[in-house]
Amino acid sequence: MTSYDPVVHEHRGDYLSLVPRAVRERIGFEAIEGVAGAEAHPGGVELLFVDSTHERAATLAELRAWEPRLAPGAVVALHDYGHPDFPGVAEAVRAVGQVGKLTGGLYTFVH
Repeated sequence: MTSYDPVVHEHRGDYLSLVPRAVRERIGFEAIEGVAGAEAHPGGVELLFVDSTHERAATLAELRAWEPRLAPGAVVALHDYGHPDFPGVAEAVRAVGQVGKLTGGLYTFVH
């Protein structure tokens, strides 16, 4: 699992300490934006979790950058879908025409 995020969050180490070392060793962190991560990724992604700027253009750019790298049947999840402060997430999903399921603030669809 690789996380692409230019921001190193304050409590990341605390959260990582909650899982066994064998799990932590399988998690990589890249201090770059998701679009840049997609450009360097070989593909075969089975789960894509998008939680970026929440702006339409940035979310749309991430979805489009990762789309050719998704494995058939990959699950795509977007955080804060439907949140009144972040309308760009839902706008980006509508722009790519994906139909999925909303659970709480998480929107998922299968590629």
